[in-house]
Amino acid sequence: TVIDGWVYRDSQENHVYDGPLNDSGIIHVPIALYDVTGPEVFVISRSTDSSGHYQFTSDLIAGHNYQIRITDPFGYNL
Repeated sequence: TVIDGWVYRDSQENHVYDGPLNDSGIIHVPIALYDVTGPEVFVISRSTDSSGHYQFTSDLIAGHNYQIRITDPFGYNL
C-alpha cells in the first residue's frame, strides 16, 4: 500500500500536474499522515523531496483510512 503525490507550482494554472518540465516541484513541504479509521491518530510526518514528491509506505496498515495534511509552503497558498 502506498500513498504518494507531488506538491508543485501549477505554472499553467490548470490544476493538473503537467510534469517537471512544466510544473516545478516544491521542496521541503511538510506532509502529515493521519489514520482516520477510528479516532483520528497522527502517524508520521515527511517532507517533499527535491522534485516535490512525497511517499508513505511502511507506516500504512491495510484496510485503514488515511488523510494527509499539507502545510502551505512559504510564499505559496495551496
